[in-house]
Formats: sequence, structure tokens, C-alpha cells
Amino acid sequence: MKGWLCDLTWISFVAFTMLLGGCSENIQEDFLNENNITEMYIDSVFLGFEGDLIYPEVIWGNVDTYLRAFERMKAHLKLKDGALVWNIKNGDELNISENIFEYVTGWWSRQNEKLNSGDYKLEIQGNDYYIMPIKVEEGFGQSRVGQYLIGGQHRYNINILKQLHSYARPGRSLYYYINNLDDYSLFRPNLFYGATSSFGRWSYNCDNACFYSSRIDCVYNEIAGSDTEVRADEVWDKVKGRNGLPLVSIMNYRYYQ
Repeated sequence: MKGWLCDLTWISFVAFTMLLGGCSENIQEDFLNENNITEMYIDSVFLGFEGDLIYPEVIWGNVDTYLRAFERMKAHLKLKDGALVWNIKNGDELNISENIFEYVTGWWSRQNEKLNSGDYKLEIQGNDYYIMPIKVEEGFGQSRVGQYLIGGQHRYNINILKQLHSYARPGRSLYYYINNLDDYSLFRPNLFYGATSSFGRWSYNCDNACFYSSRIDCVYNEIAGSDTEVRADEVWDKVKGRNGLPLVSIMNYRYYQ
């Protein structure tokens, strides 16, 4: 009887020790996943380029690299308590350039600011999310569909794009609002209009993110929402796609109002 009790005690001790070891290993794995992200990318290809991504020509001129880096960052984006959260602190952790890291996290931070304002809500659709205005404005709805951008007509074009920035609904494709988007002679990545006048500098871009696709309604043209960025004396109003690509960019549009 005593021998049986000793065996039972020994088995219980071994099982308890194994359980502790297993728990310790799980905690360590969680710790590594949370705090040693750099180890995951130490042998990965560096993704980066130079320049400020606020300028459309920079991001579109390096779009392949940007999209790969964005997907690397998005893997660390979570939705928690109605806000966007991420567990990365700099580009080095993911082996990407710091300008890409700052561009993307800056956009995520501004999306959180919208949510905190109480004027927007977070809406999950499939494997993605949208920052939706709670009060839907009708100033740029079905009545505006069919608008064309016209080469050289800068005041006309900027006014249309500014209305699109203010009223375009997340989840819709850019081609819903711009009727000649499939005109490849006009809409190609990095299409740029800009000048300097006595009133200051101005520029605007409208880019078909599906330029290399056979369909203008590919996922890259789907609107995630509007965004506003400031650099010194430059104010950029943008309509962005789900991956942060600028579909519409307007700088200092007020000179044409």
C-alpha cells in the first residue's frame, strides 16, 4: 500500500513538473511573439526607399516595395475596443525603412483620432475594416456619378476631387465617382499636375491603382476613406485605398476656390 502511494505521489509530481514546464514554454513563446519581433525578420529582405511618402510621386514611384512593406506591417495591426492598435515601434523591427513605418502608423493614428471624435465608427467587412462617417452627407452621391476629369482644366478638376475627398463613401471604388478612370492615356500611376503662382504652390493627383490590372474595379481602387496630412506650409487632402495608397491627392486646393 505504501509503495502504491509512493508511486502515485511520484507520478503526480512528474505530471505537475511537466505542466509547469509546458506553461513556462507557452509564456516564453508569447513573450517572444510580443517583444522579439525583430527576430522574425532578421533574415528577411529589407524593404525601403528614400523620400517623404506624403508626395504621391514618391510612393507611386516605389509602389511594389511599399505594398510588400505595408503587408508586413498590417500583420501586426489589431482591432481592440473599437480602435486600431499595433505592437511595433519602428521600422527596424520589421526590416523596413523608417519613412514607410511613419507614413503607415501616421495614417493609423489619424484614423484613431477620427474614431475618438465621435463622428466616425469602425465597420468590419470580411477581412478588412473601414472608418465610416456616422452622418452620411449626400453632397457627392449618385447625382455626381459620371463626372470626368479634363486635362488642363485645373480649377474644374480640383473642385471635383475636393468634393470626392469630402463625400466619397468608404467601400466604393474610385471608378464609381470618376467616369473616365479606365482611360489609360490619362490615368496612370504618378499622374501629376502642379505649378507655382503668385498665390503659392498647388498640385493634384488622381491615380488609377488598378492601372496594371485588366479590371478598374480591382481591390486597390477601393476607397478606405479620406485623410489630411500637414507638412510645414503644405496641407494635403487625400482619398486613400485600403492599403494606404493615395488615390486622390490635393495640395493647397484653396488657391482654386
